[in-house]
Amino acid sequence: AWALLADALVLRLAVVVATFDTPTTLDPADFSRNGWSFAQGHGVPPSNRAPAGGPSAFRPPAYPVFLGNVYAVVGREAPAIARLVQTVLGTLAVGLIGLIAARIWGRRVGMLALGIAAIAPPLVILSTALVSEALFVPVMLAAVLAALEARRSSRPLRWAIVTGVLLGVAELTRTNALVLLPALGLALWT
Repeated sequence: AWALLADALVLRLAVVVATFDTPTTLDPADFSRNGWSFAQGHGVPPSNRAPAGGPSAFRPPAYPVFLGNVYAVVGREAPAIARLVQTVLGTLAVGLIGLIAARIWGRRVGMLALGIAAIAPPLVILSTALVSEALFVPVMLAAVLAALEARRSSRPLRWAIVTGVLLGVAELTRTNALVLLPALGLALWT
């Protein structure tokens, strides 16, 4: 399992290194601008989506705050560095996919899922792009795993709370995360 995770990380790092100087445009540029504003302590910056160009809640805050923390450490707006950091999130998503599959179908299927996720092109690209899904996917998968753990645990309330917190973070990352609420609620209830 560790070798597959290492391969997943190396593959993602290679993609970022190969595209290191790619200009940031459209949504990634907007996320980056928001992240830099958070890093400077200005909060949500003015937007062309709000009346009179004021701040807008169009972008949920979790991903720009994540970028802001990366930029605060680096000391400047650095989308390529943020993409390098995101390779860890992508590798975490791969591990979570393997764990979820193992919890549901057993170790062999978990290892197969881990191997497929490690090299799946959409997951590789997603975890190296400057978009909110790079944070949303591992948080959502962690919420699913926490719900599965609640079903197995002798202390399900703790895992239910973890599931709720992760679902909240997912919602603060992408507003469509609420579609997970009924499924995770059902998983916790049964």
